[in-house]
Amino acid sequence: MKWLALVPLVLVVAGCGGSGSNAAAPFTGAPEGTIAATDPPATEDGHKKAVMSDGTELSYSIVLPDGFDAAKTYPVLLALPPGGQDQEVVDSVLDRVWTPEAKRRGWIVVSPVAPGALFYDPAAAKYIPELVLQLERIYPPEGGQVHLAGVSNGGLSAFRAALDSPGLFLDLLTFPGYPPEPSDDVAKLKRIPVAIWVGELDSGWRASGEATVAKLKQLGSPAQITIVKGETHILESVGGKEYFDFLERQRPS
Repeated sequence: MKWLALVPLVLVVAGCGGSGSNAAAPFTGAPEGTIAATDPPATEDGHKKAVMSDGTELSYSIVLPDGFDAAKTYPVLLALPPGGQDQEVVDSVLDRVWTPEAKRRGWIVVSPVAPGALFYDPAAAKYIPELVLQLERIYPPEGGQVHLAGVSNGGLSAFRAALDSPGLFLDLLTFPGYPPEPSDDVAKLKRIPVAIWVGELDSGWRASGEATVAKLKQLGSPAQITIVKGETHILESVGGKEYFDFLERQRPS
């Protein structure tokens, strides 16, 4: 599908270079928080909440396959939104990018709202691994791991999450994105398929994406970058179809 242009303010990039040198510590224990109202699992699309182990509530939107069956497993995508990563942005990108293809292909998509700080800020990034582990209890993902994607600020967030907890994710897709801190060790991602889409004219994001992919390829990673000719930051000529084509190729056989 084509990703239609969003309201300009939706994709304002706040603090593109990252928000500090201290990455969030990986979450390695069993989550102590709870997903709200999940007994039985939610069977309809909509807005949900998860309670983190420190009491913080995370709002998220979920898209379920048509004819969802709680007894089955599905591929699960965690999709991190752009801009301020608020509810309006979450729903806009779901509607324009993810939902039609997810419904057609039989995927679950979860897109969380940032709890104040952006998800590449350590104060918020620490919740992503816990949210993933909680969701896996409710919607056990195909192959035991979730797919990960992000756009713009969500692309920075997706790299943050994958770098902090690479064992949680099957793959990493951004449009665009790159590691938010210069000190980030991309070697942690060398076994994860990484794909970046970026506009030809989006010079800063393109340069950072190309440098990231070059480093990963030096490490033997199958990382790839697609330069979208004539496009700037908001990609209009590619969208859910192309992104899901990549994600489908990473599904466990």
